[in-house]
Amino acid sequence: MKHNRKWLYISYYFKCFDKLFFPDKECIKGGIQSACKLPEYILNNTNDEIIFVFIISDFKIYQSLKNFENIFPIYSRKENSFSPFFELFFLLLKLIRKYKFDLIYSVGYLSLVGSVVSRIFKIKHFSRCFGTFLSLYYEKKIKNVKLFTEWLSIKLHKDGIIMTDDGTRGNVVLEKMHVPRDKILFIPNGIDKEKIFNIIGSMNRNFEREKLGLKDKFVITNISRIVSWKRVDLVIESFKGLIDYKRDLKDKFFLLLVGDGSQRDKMIKMVEKFGLENVRFLGNLPWEECIKTMFISDCITCFYEVSNVGNVLIEALTIGRCVLARDTGDTKKIIKNWENGILFCKDENKLIKNFIFAVDILYNNPNLLKKIEEGAKVYSQMYFFTWEERIKKEYEWILSRTKIEKGV
Repeated sequence: MKHNRKWLYISYYFKCFDKLFFPDKECIKGGIQSACKLPEYILNNTNDEIIFVFIISDFKIYQSLKNFENIFPIYSRKENSFSPFFELFFLLLKLIRKYKFDLIYSVGYLSLVGSVVSRIFKIKHFSRCFGTFLSLYYEKKIKNVKLFTEWLSIKLHKDGIIMTDDGTRGNVVLEKMHVPRDKILFIPNGIDKEKIFNIIGSMNRNFEREKLGLKDKFVITNISRIVSWKRVDLVIESFKGLIDYKRDLKDKFFLLLVGDGSQRDKMIKMVEKFGLENVRFLGNLPWEECIKTMFISDCITCFYEVSNVGNVLIEALTIGRCVLARDTGDTKKIIKNWENGILFCKDENKLIKNFIFAVDILYNNPNLLKKIEEGAKVYSQMYFFTWEERIKKEYEWILSRTKIEKGV
């Protein structure tokens, strides 16, 4: 007899989950946006049931989640903390005894706990990795507790690992860790193409730029959390170099910084120290506003320390924006220099010089900028999944490894 599958979904609570549980609340872009895509697909397209266990640092949302019958939140003051692991372990023991789960799906470091309980109860378990920092360990021998926990959670994997192909070379890491290839789904993120085209299709770009006082500006935008490895500081330093070089035309260039994080105050002080007037901090924005901001921009920067093949880069190419990317991870697999974007070397001093050179050329050659924008659109059309295609592939891959009949 066909029956519904029952999932135990273990994750940190990212902002994108708000749209699943609080649809009337404005969903602010932040954290890992792809975390909610699989449960959203399951709830909207199948008869499967999901019991959620979340580690959450927002006490108000924690209190609200306690009202849901299928959600079991654990409060932790610090996001991504290891402190709730023991509480999580005993909660999972309780839930597994109460419910008959067909499979466990756990995210990031929490896969360590998921792997242990799945072995105790002999339940199928799948680990989800949003890229990896372990390439730093293998390349530079960097060692810390978080990297060890990530290494251990992968080493203890049970039935399968879904690793995002985000340029952090997760496939190489898994190979070095001797994970069997048939237990790996190595796949890039998807994009909401239809939503993106609907948003930009309804916009008058010149009108929106004029409304924001950017009509005659060459607008450079960075969208990311303002944390150390996203290298917003390098974006600001590069922009300062540009302003110093183009001093006579400094009012023609503008930098928009979208996002928030632990280094926001530090970056504000940095801008003030450099005396940069044409820099605007926009804070966290809803996803739709991020798309609009990219659309009115001329270039999008991606200077991350580990890799730049994230949703910002993918969405920027889809919109048809010139991405100025740092050559880290597998970024060069996507960015073809001066064809669909511009690639800078990892060395910071050389990057700043090349950034100034590139922006100067693009500013003085609008036809070249337009050609790169068209190249970005063509690349996106040829190579990027929609989210529906991406998540369906992951869902079916998991089913193929569980041997559970489809629900009706």
